[in-house]
This record gives sequence, C-alpha cells and structure tokens, in this order.
Amino acid sequence: MKQQLPYLTRNTALAVVAFLFRIPITRKRIYTQSFLEQSNLTAKEAYRRSQLGEIDYAIHTEGDETYTKIIKAFNDEKLRIEDGQDETELDCDPEVAARLACRVLYARKNFFRDLFALIPFIRIPMTGVPKKSAPDNNGAYTVTSPGFKDVRLDADSSTLKHLGL
Repeated sequence: MKQQLPYLTRNTALAVVAFLFRIPITRKRIYTQSFLEQSNLTAKEAYRRSQLGEIDYAIHTEGDETYTKIIKAFNDEKLRIEDGQDETELDCDPEVAARLACRVLYARKNFFRDLFALIPFIRIPMTGVPKKSAPDNNGAYTVTSPGFKDVRLDADSSTLKHLGL
C-alpha cells in the first residue's frame, strides 16, 4: 500500500484556504541564516520584534480526497491568474462568492495571530558540501546535501549540547 504524505508548501495563501476549510495544517516558523543576515538581527531579537521568518506548511490531505481536490483547485486557479487569465468568471452564485471572500479575509486574521504565537526554529546548516553522483544510462544523477538541523529558539542548554551546538 502506497503511503500518502502531507502536501508541503510555503504558499501562505494556500495555507489560509486550507485553514478556512479546516484541513489539518502543521506550521513551522524558521529563521534561516540568510533571513537573519538580511534582517541584521539575532534570532531572539527577530522573535521579540515579531518577525515571522520563513514558514513551512504541511497540509494534511492524507486519506481525504476532498482535501486533495481543494488543493488542486487552488493551484489550478493560481496558475490561471499567473498566466493572465484573471478575468475568468467564477461559475457560482455571487452571494456564495461574497460569503467565501468574507470568510477568507477574516480567517486570514486568525491564521496570522496563530502564526505569531508559534515559537520559531533556527535552521542550522550541516557542514559539508553537496555532492553529485555519476550520471546513469539516461543521464540522470542524484545530488546529496549535508542537510540541516532545526532547533527551537527556546531550546535549553542540554538539548543544544545533545545536538552538538
């Protein structure tokens, strides 16, 4: 049996729509080294100043075909808008469209309130360099990366020591 995984994205608009439809979401606030360098802040200063950082969303569509259809419909509509087809008429009752627009706009407020309450993680890159494998018969190759560790901003000293930080 094939295991289904959550839909991973950094698209906040899609996450707000999933939130609106009560699709389970896992959210992770991350301060990367590049974010901290651009903002010229330490992680603790960024948190005190309510800087969101980067957000990773896992939208849990596993086992529910309706959730998968909602994500697909959102992505299809997003592509149409990006392709300049934003004048497309929606085939639905205007009252329903107005109610949905209202819910999306007000759900957004609650969604962001919840995001600011999350304790951010600091993303620490592992040492090493990406390596490229030799090409196979089709010319395809694999790139392996040393990866990273995500550590909660409020991690205690014993956790940091255990992680070798």
